[in-house]
Amino acid sequence: MENQNLSQLTDKTYTTIFAMAKEALANKIERALAESIAITSLFHRVAVPILSSSSSSETISPLNWLSAQENEQKIYWADRDNLFESATIGECASLEIENLDERHRLVEKIERLLRQSSDNIRFYGGMRFPSDSESGANSEDWQAFGAAKFVLPRFELVRETGQTLFVCNLNLQTDRAAADKILSELKSVRFELSSSEVAAQEFEVRTDLPLFDGWQSNVRAILDDFNRSKIEKIVLARRSIFEFKDRCDAFAIMKRLSKTTPNCFHYLFQPAKDISFLGASPERLYKRIDKSIESEAIAGTCRRGIDEIEDSHLGDELLSDDKEKREHQYVVQNIKAALESVCEKIDFDKTESLFKLARVQHLVTRFTGSLKENVTDSRILNLLHPTAAVGGFPSELAQKRISEYEPFDRGWYAGAIGWIGRDSAEFAVGIRSGLVAGKKLSLYSGAGIVKGSTPQREWDEIESKIGSFLNAVTG
Repeated sequence: MENQNLSQLTDKTYTTIFAMAKEALANKIERALAESIAITSLFHRVAVPILSSSSSSETISPLNWLSAQENEQKIYWADRDNLFESATIGECASLEIENLDERHRLVEKIERLLRQSSDNIRFYGGMRFPSDSESGANSEDWQAFGAAKFVLPRFELVRETGQTLFVCNLNLQTDRAAADKILSELKSVRFELSSSEVAAQEFEVRTDLPLFDGWQSNVRAILDDFNRSKIEKIVLARRSIFEFKDRCDAFAIMKRLSKTTPNCFHYLFQPAKDISFLGASPERLYKRIDKSIESEAIAGTCRRGIDEIEDSHLGDELLSDDKEKREHQYVVQNIKAALESVCEKIDFDKTESLFKLARVQHLVTRFTGSLKENVTDSRILNLLHPTAAVGGFPSELAQKRISEYEPFDRGWYAGAIGWIGRDSAEFAVGIRSGLVAGKKLSLYSGAGIVKGSTPQREWDEIESKIGSFLNAVTG
């Protein structure tokens, strides 16, 4: 049965497969809770296989599965290398802060909980971009997300290492008394044979914050600021608000983004009904497996060509562009300094290379390192987030200026988005992203301003960056 192509399965057979999986998971949940006194873990993971990827490429899509669920709390994460994908519903545990200054304590608490938990437990979440006003407090648009929030979900559909698993996470200290409730939630989990495509939407109103005149004034003021301060780079962002006749479907957008934006991390966080933060980020903040760490500097941008000849020419121009290379090197310096403070040794590319996406291409420098003893994810996040790719250089000075120039709250845009496990973690930079709230979609993107920047060129760069996301909405 496991080797059948899902496209060849009948509704009846499909229903039987997943009814059996739910029954098997229910049995494991009951057994784990019954034996919980003898289990030393605080959080315990039980899982059953659904279909092996060796059956076909048509195994159940975690994203399709997620869009079919009725739960309000949903999370989706897919890595850039197509090795790990997870869709989650509900909460086994949730940790949140309203003041970003407390983020290190939050992550340290997660790390303590993970040390008491079984293997493969993951807390998914993220944190906002630091704001110089009110210590990073959220505006009304971002209230549902907190300054930082991480969730251990109740149920997950995970595609990893050649198989798809249906997972339930349990708190063995408290869930014994809630067994009936958990099993009832399990019964309500839906598995759909197919997921129909939702028609593309056309927006009725677009509002840019700021408009071009305001953008031009800000860029010129920043360029003047370079002559009077020690700041060498500021990443200035725009917020473009699109209003639709009907409610925006975040999952329909995410499905299209997944298809049209390869080589990206794809993520969606829905903390409450009708509000979601989602995106397709090309940029890894870091990936840790035991003591090995990877990071990268991505900065410097040009468009893709209409054919291979033009594309190669544009790439060569980018590699030799003094302004773009200076912008990139600020990010390299920033990440190199951070990694040197926590690594026994690091290796990195000595020259920039090209990272090509669907609509744009970037300069990239990749880093690998071996961490020193007892270096925690809390410390790594504190050092790396935010990088000069989304803030500026020097970081603290640039961040103070950003809140003066940008007429909106970034929220989780340009924040750290990902997951933390006991022996591994991975975070992307929350760029090329949008906030869905009812009938409104706010798209965020930025450009690095350095000496030599021009308002029109940076405006056009942002238009190219948000183009892929907008195409996923409007078709």
